[in-house]
Amino acid sequence: DVVPLAPSRLFQPADEAEAAATLRRYGLSDRGFVLTVSTLEPRKNLDGLLAAWRALPEPVQARAPLVVAGGAGWGTVLADPAADRLRQSGGLRLLGHVPDADLALLCARCAAFAYVSLYEGFGLPVLEAMLAGAPVVASATTGTGETAGRGALLVDPLDHGAIAAALHSVVEDSAIAAGLRAAGQAHAGTFSWLATADLLVASWQRALLG
Repeated sequence: DVVPLAPSRLFQPADEAEAAATLRRYGLSDRGFVLTVSTLEPRKNLDGLLAAWRALPEPVQARAPLVVAGGAGWGTVLADPAADRLRQSGGLRLLGHVPDADLALLCARCAAFAYVSLYEGFGLPVLEAMLAGAPVVASATTGTGETAGRGALLVDPLDHGAIAAALHSVVEDSAIAAGLRAAGQAHAGTFSWLATADLLVASWQRALLG
């Protein structure tokens, strides 16, 4: 049996005034950054995401730096000289672990949320970002594509050009971003922990009845 997870209801839309103090604390501007939430490890494809972001036109890069929220994992990522230079210039910002309340506000006020990992069992951050009102660009592969459904722009995580094109359209086209926000919120709202519990209990019952 497949039992989907659900986003925390902490992730909700927030207006600019509600998020202002949090954005200032992280040195970010409203709707002025591309956000990803990820443990820093190779399967999360952060180097691929950075390569895609670097393919964006320079004015777009200047308006929307790439922001990574998440602690260190296994392996080495974002460690080449280009990444180092971007960290120094502010184009790439590594926030480390971010408390959930702050993370919800960052999701609500980002220009785009990117989740282009190479493999996921489910991809819960995609639903959390959607519920918060972020326009999402996500991997079409494995669990993430199924979780995101029609609420996100789905891309091949190995195609840096496709990722860049999706990010560019979301950051630059307010109509596309607004459409994704609405579709993502509607999709994420169909998931609940009560439904997760009901499906899990039903699976146990079938197993016990043999």
